[in-house]
Amino acid sequence: MTRRHMVFGLCALVLGAPGIATADVGLPKPSDSIVAISVLGQACHGSGVVVNRRIRGDGTTAPFSIPAGFAFMVTGVDFVTGSAPGGGVPPGDRIGFVLRTVSSGVVIAEGYAINTGTLGSVSGSTVLSTPMRVTSALCLDRTVGAVIGGTRTWVRGFLFQNQ
Repeated sequence: MTRRHMVFGLCALVLGAPGIATADVGLPKPSDSIVAISVLGQACHGSGVVVNRRIRGDGTTAPFSIPAGFAFMVTGVDFVTGSAPGGGVPPGDRIGFVLRTVSSGVVIAEGYAINTGTLGSVSGSTVLSTPMRVTSALCLDRTVGAVIGGTRTWVRGFLFQNQ
């Protein structure tokens, strides 16, 4: 093989790579979007809980797991604390989450929000500009910060045929 053949082959690979990297990874239609949550999930990685439910379009919930042969493409995570009387986040404190895989503990996403006002509700959103491909169960840790009352967290994404 001559140097010219190697250079030509390398150029063809480089020019073809962008199409390969972006092929068919995207939300086919809005109704394919999944909002996953944890409802009394199993404990994982210390104070985390397994993401085990999904919210359907009609507001009901159903079991959630990643089917064999698919990946859950995580696109974002939203979180909010309650604001019941005497509850919420103390001034100057933060709330947040860490989302990781149950099997290996690899961090998929994390996010925080700081309360800059009085005791009350704080919310935040972490958008992943590049969806993270996950093929195993997710562990959600919502114990970041000193929250008085509960924190709700929604993991957003879609299922994609894993190739």
